[in-house]
Amino acid sequence: MHVIQASGGIGSWATAQRVAAKHGTHDMILLFCDTLIEEDSLYAFLTESAEQLGARLVRVTGVRTGSPPMELAA
Repeated sequence: MHVIQASGGIGSWATAQRVAAKHGTHDMILLFCDTLIEEDSLYAFLTESAEQLGARLVRVTGVRTGSPPMELAA
């Protein structure tokens, strides 16, 4: 299994492309840690990227504890 930490940025996208080219996507997971404050375009990009690759997108999120919203409860 290959798990790629997908941030929605060009670096993680390029990493996913390289892993897919070398190992295929039958057991690839794109793992996205959602802060719940991203722009809609980022969510669309992640979804489209996963569909284009044929990989599974897994979204992990937590409960916000306060300010700033990046602080998540375990």
